[in-house]
Amino acid sequence: MARHRRRGTTCNADFLSAERGAQEGIDAVRSARSERFPEGTVVFLDIERMETMPSRMRDYYRAWVATVLKEGTYVPGIYVHNHNAEAIYRDVKALFLAAGRKDDPRFWIASARDFTPDKAARDVGHEFAGMWQGVIDVVREVADVAIPIDINVSNWPSPSDIAD
Repeated sequence: MARHRRRGTTCNADFLSAERGAQEGIDAVRSARSERFPEGTVVFLDIERMETMPSRMRDYYRAWVATVLKEGTYVPGIYVHNHNAEAIYRDVKALFLAAGRKDDPRFWIASARDFTPDKAARDVGHEFAGMWQGVIDVVREVADVAIPIDINVSNWPSPSDIAD
């Protein structure tokens, strides 16, 4: 028997809009507050790699960032693949400036190309990179327990702590 999915129940471009980005920005703030994250914590939006960026995606992340900035309790950050980082950074930086913020937005960039843990975050190819995720789901053993981890290099002791 074939299973039918209701429209809007899968991950697809139908979910992307400025309205949805704003709603999910509010949800991110509410969730961080309910989990008692300290005021000023950076909350990251995960934007996966896209070969071409639909305008609806741009509308979505810009609305998400603008909403979190306007609310003012937390700081929006972006986790993004290297392939899309430059275009998204330009948009997000403009939103920070429009909101009167002089600080750089926090960007956590994913790319395995040429990664080694002794490199700096900017070595991913972007001066604005504060964190570089170079290895995903490698298994390390700690106290005889195998744990899948990601390997990153960072300019900050804690990516979500704006005081760093």
